[in-house]
Amino acid sequence: MTPDVFDCETPQDNQASFVNTVQNLSDNGMILYEAFLAGSTSEPRFLDTMITARGKAALQSGG
Repeated sequence: MTPDVFDCETPQDNQASFVNTVQNLSDNGMILYEAFLAGSTSEPRFLDTMITARGKAALQSGG
């Protein structure tokens, strides 16, 4: 996953929102990811990201 899924005013805001959102989803058990990569020459990315059973249940319930 990469930050291009967010529509923010600046690339820095976009990247910060992306990382914050993914971390919050992970902290709440909605998704899992194998690795987080960040560097000065590329945008941040989360590798091998998948939704958990808890995340699927939240989507199905609308919550």
